[in-house]
Amino acid sequence: MAELVAKIALFLLYQTAILKAVLVHSVVVIEKSRRIGATWALAAIATLHAARSKDSMNVYYMGYNQDMARDFIDACGFWVKIFNLAAADFGEVVIKDEDKDILAFRIGFPTGKEILALPSAPRVLRGKQGMAILDEAAFHDDLKEVLKAALAFLMWGGKVVVSSTHDGDANAFNQMVEDIRLAVEDNKKISFHGRPGGAVATKEEVFEKIKELAK
Repeated sequence: MAELVAKIALFLLYQTAILKAVLVHSVVVIEKSRRIGATWALAAIATLHAARSKDSMNVYYMGYNQDMARDFIDACGFWVKIFNLAAADFGEVVIKDEDKDILAFRIGFPTGKEILALPSAPRVLRGKQGMAILDEAAFHDDLKEVLKAALAFLMWGGKVVVSSTHDGDANAFNQMVEDIRLAVEDNKKISFHGRPGGAVATKEEVFEKIKELAK
């Protein structure tokens, strides 16, 4: 991950915490505020995992709608340029999901791996390997089924990242976060840091990072 280390100054502190957590842990759960750049940081780590020459893996990103999938692939395309990586192709692909077609967005790499971004569809993950990123998980129609399919990645050395703002106490995402807190209090082997960095970037932080990227 030398490319990431070289570009680490581009990230805010809580974004760096997210990157480090994904590198170290097989399962990462992120509570986030809106529009703080967490997904932007996840796009960087997804790009490097699919493009690196050693131990590369497919990355499957699921938001709750198609616009999120498109935005994520655009962010990955940005990191392809920033990291000066070779991408085999950018494009769209239609995936059959029982009685409906799902439009997905992809970036293929010379490693033979790809980033595939699509709306929430648990069946698409079944039988796959690699990294699963479930974004705004609290707003997926059937989070429990998506998680069930994604967590199977762990059997073959994969990773699962669950990131979301909250949508009420009774939501499956909030229940998962509360279960994690209880596990931490019970001294089980789990790492939990709560909301990364404590929060939203200041206008000054964002402005400074934009100036760095524009150089």
